[in-house]
Amino acid sequence: MNDLNNKRKFKPWLIVGAAVLIAAIGYPFYFKWWDHKNCEESGGTWNEAQKACIEARGADIPDTEKSLHSSGDDKPRE
Repeated sequence: MNDLNNKRKFKPWLIVGAAVLIAAIGYPFYFKWWDHKNCEESGGTWNEAQKACIEARGADIPDTEKSLHSSGDDKPRE
């Protein structure tokens, strides 16, 4: 009976450890995918050597000061 209680105490830690292991392995892949996806959606190209998104010169990037002024819809804060 004592052996069964020890197994019950160990099981939650095993589950937590497995979840941490999955997160530690999965998150870097997820963030890499997310960076590449956002780069492509903004019209840039991903540079592996720099590990950065290279935006085209004069690109209209959403939610930036240039795009707010050029659209005419939104006014900058004063």
